[in-house]
Amino acid sequence: DADLPYTDLPDSFDDALEEMVQSVSTAAMQGTSSMTIEFDTSAGDATYTTLKNSVPVAQGLLTGLCMSLGAMPDTNNTVACFFPDEGAAALARQEWKLVKPKPKKGMKAAAEDEEEEEEDTGPLVPPGVRVKGLPRLAGDSMIGPSIIEDSDVAIVLICPRAEDLTSLEKLNEEASMSGLPVIMMNPSLIDMGTTGFGYASRLVRERLINNFSIVYQLRTTAWGRPIPKPKPKPK
Repeated sequence: DADLPYTDLPDSFDDALEEMVQSVSTAAMQGTSSMTIEFDTSAGDATYTTLKNSVPVAQGLLTGLCMSLGAMPDTNNTVACFFPDEGAAALARQEWKLVKPKPKKGMKAAAEDEEEEEEDTGPLVPPGVRVKGLPRLAGDSMIGPSIIEDSDVAIVLICPRAEDLTSLEKLNEEASMSGLPVIMMNPSLIDMGTTGFGYASRLVRERLINNFSIVYQLRTTAWGRPIPKPKPKPK
């Protein structure tokens, strides 16, 4: 990436989301089926994890993808979004208002519930978004129901981890057989404690990482300049 030109930072977070969605859509139209997004979240709350800081970015990505890929309320299409585990998926469903909060007890709590209900603006992502925890493998098979549904038009992986590599490979294989694009956002797939050094790390790259193309990258250097943002290339 060293020969790529530096690009100006987007004027706002919303502009960055718009650029990101456009890059993914363009790459998909050019035939790229396995994509990576690296969106710097270091400007967020330092007490939060990368996963927590990535949730607002994922919200914008999913909303844009649903619009560009036709997964809107007047269709039966869906975009499957997988978090590292079901706990993280449940928190995202709650934050995006895809599930109703449990009612509070007591008269004061009931009044607060009514006030919150009046202020409720509905889900923060389109209803065509399916939010799940990444399935686990038992042998060569996924545990639980089918991970890909006939209605899915894309697969989004939020902050996948090195320990999820086998599940990710299986999911990517199934998506490829179904002709679905797979987008990884802010992956952390090289963990020396999991993959080790040397040959093991190279195998990880050969098996999965190198099959993905970076289609959007927003990251600042220590001196405050953005590093190159690759343009989508067919894969």
